[in-house]
This record gives sequence, C-alpha cells and structure tokens, in this order.
Amino acid sequence: NAPKSFETPANSMKIAYAAAALVTLILIFVQSNTAVKINETSAFQTCMATAATCAYLNIAGSLLTGTLPCDLGALTHLSRLDIGWNHLTGTLPTELGMLTRLTYLEICRNLLSGTLPIEMASLTSLTHMDVHYNHLTGTLPTEIGALISSNYIGVHYNRLAGVIPTELGALTRMSRLYLLINHLTGTIPTELAALTRLTHLYLCRNQLTGTLPTNLVALTGLSRLWVCNNAGLCGD
Repeated sequence: NAPKSFETPANSMKIAYAAAALVTLILIFVQSNTAVKINETSAFQTCMATAATCAYLNIAGSLLTGTLPCDLGALTHLSRLDIGWNHLTGTLPTELGMLTRLTYLEICRNLLSGTLPIEMASLTSLTHMDVHYNHLTGTLPTEIGALISSNYIGVHYNRLAGVIPTELGALTRMSRLYLLINHLTGTIPTELAALTRLTHLYLCRNQLTGTLPTNLVALTGLSRLWVCNNAGLCGD
C-alpha cells in the first residue's frame, strides 16, 4: 500500500501557522536590531506622554544612536533611568540635574563625550551612578560631594583628568567607588577614610602620586583596594 500523505487540512493549517510565526520572529529580530534615536523609541514616547507619572525608563542595549535629548529634563518623576549599552554620542545634558527624584542612573557603554555636568549635584537621592566606558573628559567636579545618598559611583574607562576631589569624603554611604583607568593626577585624599562603608576602591591605571594614606587602614570593610599602575604612587 502507498503511504498516506502527510499533507492534510489540519497539518496544512499547522504549517501555515508555523511559517507565520517564523516570519513574525524574523521581523521582531530585525526591528530590535535596527538603530534608532532615543526619542523615536516607543518607551521614550510613552514616558514623555505620561511625564507626570513615569518613574522608570529602561531602554538599555537597544542600539540607540544620536544624542541625549534635553527633553529628558521633563521627566521629573523618574526614579530609574537606564540607557546603557547603546551607541549614544554627544554630551550629557545639563537637564539631567532636573531629575531630582532619580535614584538609579545607568549610562555606561556609550560614546558620550564632554564633562560631567555640575547640575547633577542636584541629584541628592541618587544611590547608583554608572557612566563608565564612555569618552568623558574634564575633571571630577567638586560638586560630586553633594550626591550624599550614593553607594555606587562608576566613572572608570573614561578620560577624566585632574585630582580626586576631597569632597568625596562626604559620601559616607559609599560602598563601591570606581575611578580606575582615567588620567587622574595628584594624591589620594585622606578624606576617603571617612567612607566607612567602603568595600571596593579602584584607583588603578591613573597618574596618581604621593603615598598611600595610612588612615585607610580604618576602612575595615574594604575588601578590594586597587591602586596598581600609578607610577608615582608609593606606600607600604
């Protein structure tokens, strides 16, 4: 007997559904891998349309291009902003300082340049600030000492120069401070010994000089202290 045909009305319908699902999957993949500007994303547009209540904006890893729009300053109810792992260029807008309810700011792994705006000193509720792996220049502003709620600051893998601000000693809730791989100069401020909750302090691959402050031994919770590759730094 000849074998029965596999193609029945029911099987044909299943094959059609599977083909449609595959086409849909391909379209979704292509769309998610198409570079767009941040203000063209549905997430940003929805957040702007509900600016009076929008508290969370996460468009990390979305292949975003272009610059950060000044319109971000209108999202004054944001508590969390995650736009890391994209291809954003340009500078950090001063309007970020208007997001005074922000507790979490993630802008790492982009192509941003320019300086850290001093207006960000208004973000006194910020607990997490990560801008690592960009092309930021200028200095660490002394106004960074106003970020009194911070427990994590990551500015590593940039091109920051100048000295480490003594004002960092005011951030007594800090547990992880990442300043490595920049062009920082001068000495390690003794004021860092005031950060009694510090567990990670990364300062390696800068151009620091002087001696390692002896009062850092007071940081009994410090489990990671990296000061390697600072040619002018010495200490016991």
